Amino acid sequence: MDHNNGLKASEFNKKVGQRIVKQRKDQKLSQTKLAEKLFVTFQQVQKYEKGLNGVSGFKIKQLSLALDVPVNYFFDYQIEVIDGKLCSSNVPIDNRQNV
Repeated sequence: MDHNNGLKASEFNKKVGQRIVKQRKDQKLSQTKLAEKLFVTFQQVQKYEKGLNGVSGFKIKQLSLALDVPVNYFFDYQIEVIDGKLCSSNVPIDNRQNV
């Protein structure tokens, strides 16, 4: 049984890395500044962003705090930050109807 929906670890790491880059740049943080917040080297941040290294659960939590996004931001690829608001399918999350 395929529990990963066909997503390979390397693809997953790249998607997480893309999210890190987007938020870091949106917040005008250098890799060095983000690395300081995560207590890692800027080279490690580069590896996360390129998807070369996986990000541990603990580090995801640190990233969410450092980049001011919820943890699921790195996992739910439908969530976007638009005009400073977290959105899903281009609708602000806090304005969506309960289904």
